[in-house]
Order: sequence, then C-alpha cells, then structure tokens
Amino acid sequence: MVGRYGFPHVSTVMWPTPISADEDKPKMIQQLLKARTTKEILDVSFSYGKYPWGPREVLRYNSTHTFVLAAAMDSFLKRQAGPQAHLWDMGLTEVFQPIGIFHAPTMHTQEQDGGRGIPLLAYGLYVTSDDVVKFTTLLQHGGQHQGQQLLRAATLAAALYKTEARGLPTGWGWYHLSFWSTSHQSRTGCTFQLPYMAGVWGNLVLLLPNGISAFRFADGNNYDVDPMVLAGEALRSFPCPAGSR
Repeated sequence: MVGRYGFPHVSTVMWPTPISADEDKPKMIQQLLKARTTKEILDVSFSYGKYPWGPREVLRYNSTHTFVLAAAMDSFLKRQAGPQAHLWDMGLTEVFQPIGIFHAPTMHTQEQDGGRGIPLLAYGLYVTSDDVVKFTTLLQHGGQHQGQQLLRAATLAAALYKTEARGLPTGWGWYHLSFWSTSHQSRTGCTFQLPYMAGVWGNLVLLLPNGISAFRFADGNNYDVDPMVLAGEALRSFPCPAGSR
C-alpha cells in the first residue's frame, strides 16, 4: 500500500477540473461502478485510452488506475506464489493481522465462474475507528511493528512526504503514492507537507509530524483538513526538522 491496502477512493467533488476530468464523467457511474467481473472492469478501464502527455507530468485521478494496479499485483503474486495465492490474503497476513486487524471486509470482483475475485482497492474497504488507529500507528512508526518491518521503509517515507519526492501538484498540495498532502506553516515557524488519505463524501485520515494521527468519518462532502491540523498542533507542537531553521 503504500496506502493501497485500501481506504476508499477520494470523491471527485473536492477537485477542480481538470484533475477530475476522468473521475466525474458519466462513464464512472454508468459503466465502471456497474461492472462486476475483472474483465468487465478492465474493459472499462482500458476504454479511457491514452493521454497526450507522458508519465509523471499531469495528474488525472481515475479509480480505474488503482484497479488496474490491483489486477496486475494479484497476477504477479500468482505467478510467484502459485494460482491459489490472493492479493488481499497477502495484505491481511503480512500487514493487517500482525497489527491486530483481523477483520477487514473489502469489496472484490464477482467472477462469473464463481471463483474468488480480486480486491477493488480503489474503493470499498469498510474500516472501524480501531482499524484506523492501528494502521496509522504503523505508518507513524515508519512501517514497523514490534521491531518488525511490515512496510518498505523507503517507499513509505516517500509516500508520507518525508523525502524530496512530491508526486504531482493538485492545486492545493500534492498527490503521491495514493497520499494527498497539504502545506502547513507551524507555530514553530517551519513549513510541513502533511500527508492524508481521503475517502468519498469526506472521510479523512491525517498524519501529523508530532506523532498524532487525526481522522474524521463523515458524509457532509467536506474535505477541509485545516481544523484537524490545528487541533493536533494545539495538543503538541510540530517539531522543526534538524537544520530547517
């Protein structure tokens, strides 16, 4: 994951065009969300065609991209570990269960032959508050749990904007490795790029540099993270990185 073990996809209503130029079109509702099998979803995904620009140049958020990645990862895993291997099982066994998340229901494709589908990953994970606390604690500790490295440290650091990597601009921040970010100047005078995950209609999970994680589950179509940032900073100041002042 980094970030891809599945919080729901971000709603398009928070984005100005052209970031949401794919996601907010009728095709997403009328075709993608009605597709059930892996083949049906991939057919819709590939029907978007190619962009006129190259990789890492322009941000176009599209849930189909995440599903294509899920299908590719599941196929790769099966080639490496055998046809009975399953992407979601790997995530549960190697990440969720070690940190105490034993039930993480998520939506899968529905195959015509009755076989087990693959996780959608773009949306459809039903988490509890307890799940979020455990998972954000793992992220805040660099992917380590009880001395065991569960997530690749370097990739996670990049996803959480702890390196120079920024991904693509959104107009209010950046989007990189499934994490959004917003810029914040702290009371200590340092500027931070704060990573967060966003789910449809206003579900937010925010990681703060003081070790505090904040989250809000809502359906009010509000994606403003500033009140959460200010509340977290009021509890504990954001420490400036060494050499930043």
